[in-house]
Amino acid sequence: MARAVIMLTLPLAALAFACGQGGDSTSLPRQIDIEELSFEELRLQAVAALSRSGQVYHTTQLAKGSGIASTTEVWLDMEEDVARVLEGEQRLRIFHGGKIAELGPNGRFQDADIWAVPGLTKSAALSLEYITVFFGTNIETTRIEPAVLEDVAAILVEVIDPYHGDYSGIQKHRIYLDESFLPMRIDYHADISGAPDLDWSMAVQNEFIDPSGLPEGFFSPEAVREHEVTPADDIARAAEVGLRPYWLGEQFEEMVLQDAMLMAVEDAELYEEGVEPWLVLRYGRSQEEGMGVTWASIHENTESEWQRKRSTWKQPPWWEGPGAVSTTFVMLGVEATLYQGPPYDFMPGVTKSDWIVLAHVNDMVLEIVPGGPPESSPYMEKEALLRLAQSMRPFERPA
Repeated sequence: MARAVIMLTLPLAALAFACGQGGDSTSLPRQIDIEELSFEELRLQAVAALSRSGQVYHTTQLAKGSGIASTTEVWLDMEEDVARVLEGEQRLRIFHGGKIAELGPNGRFQDADIWAVPGLTKSAALSLEYITVFFGTNIETTRIEPAVLEDVAAILVEVIDPYHGDYSGIQKHRIYLDESFLPMRIDYHADISGAPDLDWSMAVQNEFIDPSGLPEGFFSPEAVREHEVTPADDIARAAEVGLRPYWLGEQFEEMVLQDAMLMAVEDAELYEEGVEPWLVLRYGRSQEEGMGVTWASIHENTESEWQRKRSTWKQPPWWEGPGAVSTTFVMLGVEATLYQGPPYDFMPGVTKSDWIVLAHVNDMVLEIVPGGPPESSPYMEKEALLRLAQSMRPFERPA
């Protein structure tokens, strides 16, 4: 489902909340003829209801079930087509210019395109859970009927579409709108084969506020970037867990530090017992040019972790095999070795050799491996790789 990219994911995987069906829909006078309302008309009315001249729509959404509660706040300026979404106290997203600025799972800033919706000119409206439901691309059935919710005349909209997760099934949203087409409550149920069903219910509070009372830059992507975890942050964390990190700085020649990953820490459950943390640095093209090419990877292991890894190898590594050429040199005050493997046909008309630099430095083992397409990688040749290796230095957090 395309809209899954920007759905406000709720941390409620095991909720079981008894969702009411509303009261007697005939007991209150009606301002609109719900029986004549098509789904297409309703979803456009729901978007239009979010706009008031010179004001910002603000909603607080509380999802409950099984003793768990999750709060989401959304500020939506339909005139400027921007939105700010705060899930809990930390997960912040900014919808702007057809993009969503947020922090990825590794804490890095990302600015992804919003999925295109025909007929929806204000894409920031997709910051709201129920609007994404109304504009889903795989809707199977819809139903609209009069309802009463907490003694207020309401419109009940039921949307059923496929469940997209590790198991198959269907998911049902029952969305209560007031007669001005603003949300009142959302009930969710997923019937999942081979797994427990999912249920949650979200109460919605609405108001319109004066944007002049909001801080400057409130809807700017920089509000998200302020909380970014940088590669330098992760290298500093490596030192905190006992590693002695080395690097080339934030930029080296035509490369920038693209990423730094502290392995076997947050993802410790993926590894067997006895695995120690190690650090992986990736250098390549600048952020402006895109992240598609990694020209150099640097793996930094403790001596004990390096020996553990070696004990798991079924055969000697290529650099200890026949045909490998070694060159010794001084790196970080110790003897290091550059290995070049024998040439082989990488693809028709392109010959490649494997390269690696190994050094044992202060109880650490450093591996430097050049990467990228062999025809364009600047470090898949001896002198350039030696120049890179001899530029390694102890990590210092940038000022």
